[in-house]
Amino acid sequence: DDKNQSFKKYSTYSDWFELFLIASIKEAMRVSKKVAINISNTGSYLIADDLEKWLNDNKVHFILDKIRIPKFGGKFRYEPIFVMEK
Repeated sequence: DDKNQSFKKYSTYSDWFELFLIASIKEAMRVSKKVAINISNTGSYLIADDLEKWLNDNKVHFILDKIRIPKFGGKFRYEPIFVMEK
């Protein structure tokens, strides 16, 4: 509900992806040798798929791993974690 949420600031997914997500990753990579981000596809937004394509297209070295997240009832779900290096 916070009015400062990134999805409220950008009116389209493509704007959010380029102007928020990619800009945030670029800034993190500017100040750090390694950057890790846990981000997954959600609903009709293929965020993880789009990020993987962007990283490959821009020749950013990364490792794609999975993080195990507990769910109610003792089960787990797995989400991608991208680890990028300069």
